[in-house]
Amino acid sequence: MSNVKILLLLLIIVCQVSADISANVERRGRRVEIDGFLLEWNRQDARKWDDSLWTWDAVNTAEGAAGYFSAQGARACSSWAFTISADGKALGIKVPEEAAANFFAFDRGSFENEGIYAIEWLVPWGIIGSDNVITLNAANACGDTLETLRLSVVREIPQYGPKNNYIIMITGALIAIIAVYIFINKKMKK
Repeated sequence: MSNVKILLLLLIIVCQVSADISANVERRGRRVEIDGFLLEWNRQDARKWDDSLWTWDAVNTAEGAAGYFSAQGARACSSWAFTISADGKALGIKVPEEAAANFFAFDRGSFENEGIYAIEWLVPWGIIGSDNVITLNAANACGDTLETLRLSVVREIPQYGPKNNYIIMITGALIAIIAVYIFINKKMKK
């Protein structure tokens, strides 16, 4: 009987893991705007979240992984709660109750006028762990849930702009001049 319980437990775990949606986020986006969020998203890149009305998209930016959730006609149970988890830390979003926080923004106007949920989010690289994985979960007030969404993101590599190259070149030139000066002084002392 004990073996049957263990087998059932393993089967449940395998089914739960296989039910998750996994995706790689390889696209890079421009820098996040001054207000903390991107100006627009390309609807052509949106992906369906589960078999629901929800769509999502995400990009890697210099500031962190940025993305959005969107749905039209999901107002039957209007209150939705989203959890974004990374490296043991969880960020919570509750819409339409909350309109904004330092890591997300909710378009209340589209919700009230057209019944469209539009939520933008940003998870800074400082929160994302070394495994570069973000886990997203969603549930509404009626108890409906969406499948867990696991996103593998790609950290931005710092860009060396012209100013940084100029500093590196000057430092290298100074080192070369000092080395030549020391070499010439040693020759003259002999």
